[in-house]
Amino acid sequence: MTSALRRAARAILATAPLLYFIAVPAQAKGPDSLSELSTQVSDAVVNISATTVDAKHSTRNDGPNLPPGVGPGAPFDDLFEEFFRRRGQGMPEMPRQRRSSSLGSGFVIDPSGIV
Repeated sequence: MTSALRRAARAILATAPLLYFIAVPAQAKGPDSLSELSTQVSDAVVNISATTVDAKHSTRNDGPNLPPGVGPGAPFDDLFEEFFRRRGQGMPEMPRQRRSSSLGSGFVIDPSGIV
């Protein structure tokens, strides 16, 4: 048993220096300044923005956090419309369209314009 243990210890000691060379990271040199890099790639950077209007899902102007069961298509919506119509006031808040917008950036990676 001791000879097997010695062989294992020798194998570990023999491979330990090899692990040092594997573990040492390569030191790559980056650009001296970002200005030279941005000059090289500035034509490839794009700004992407999109805006949509969702007419199917409307919201009311009375706040973003409506409780469940309140709003267009709710069970008591007809009751509220009738109540305000009888009082001559109409519904206090009219539905409006929901707008959604997004913004991002990317790089042109192909001469055909693929971003």
